[in-house]
Amino acid sequence: MADLDRATQAVLDTESLSDETVIAGPDYSRSRILVGISSSSKIRPATLPRIVSIPGTEEISAPNTYRRSLLKAEVPVEYYEEGSPAPTSRYYDAPPLSGGSLVIVYGTSSARYGCSAAFGWVEQGNDYLVTAAHCYKNPNGTYGNVARVNSDKSITKIGTVTWSSGDATGTKSGLAGDIALVRLSSARTSGMLYTGTYNTTTKKKVLGRTYLTQGWTGSNLRTSGASGFAGNGSGEINPNWVSLVNQTLSYGGMRFTKISVAEHSSTCTKDGDSGGAFYLNVSGGVHAVGVISGSNGGGALTTNCRNYYPPISFVAANFGGSIKTS
Repeated sequence: MADLDRATQAVLDTESLSDETVIAGPDYSRSRILVGISSSSKIRPATLPRIVSIPGTEEISAPNTYRRSLLKAEVPVEYYEEGSPAPTSRYYDAPPLSGGSLVIVYGTSSARYGCSAAFGWVEQGNDYLVTAAHCYKNPNGTYGNVARVNSDKSITKIGTVTWSSGDATGTKSGLAGDIALVRLSSARTSGMLYTGTYNTTTKKKVLGRTYLTQGWTGSNLRTSGASGFAGNGSGEINPNWVSLVNQTLSYGGMRFTKISVAEHSSTCTKDGDSGGAFYLNVSGGVHAVGVISGSNGGGALTTNCRNYYPPISFVAANFGGSIKTS
């Protein structure tokens, strides 16, 4: 392994590659070095040397003490073209995928809608993203394909909805909440959550999950969603009171059960936040609380904004598996 590590450094020290290498490192399983060259580089991988030599030293004892360089090893190098790296963000996430990010749902028609992912989930070795059931299926149709958005605004499919607590009429009999699971086709989840407003790049570690009882108050409850992508909201609010739990919520021709209500004096979750996260800020990261379902929009019949969510514990109870932590 030491030879491979030294070979990597030798590659990085090569003058012609110093400004062209995007990523380089050892492939221990095949005893070689892999080097990713910027796709915008004028250097083509086919023109580069396929072997890097690692010098060693030989120590000769007294009375003729001296050191001389010896050829210690020759290590194969493989090159490939690598796109220029860019930081991921809430609107333009990339594998490994994080909660609080924008997802696009679509079906067999041309219709596409923006929703949010809440958290990563793992069950029997398979990676999932948690989102809202009404993003997947509602009276307008079924949108079982799920994609992420690239920085050029194109989309890349990441998976399909394979389990949901609801259908076009609301919560299914025997289940609870407004929750769907997107099984990822190849990408993995990171156990991280985007925090902050709009197209934030800030992430925090998901450390576990917790349940908030009726009457909970505090200053560390937050939401994480992608409503800002469509100009509807900032993606983050901070309700300070869980006023109700186990409510039955009816809207848009659907009825969802076992919904909790988190209130804020003036700020509501918005269109596009659906499927995103309710979480608590804690030391070292966050604890998952629930999945954004909707809000009353600050209706005239109530002083506060009422923000609705099914607790994340329903995923474990109804589907199985565990939240992805970091």
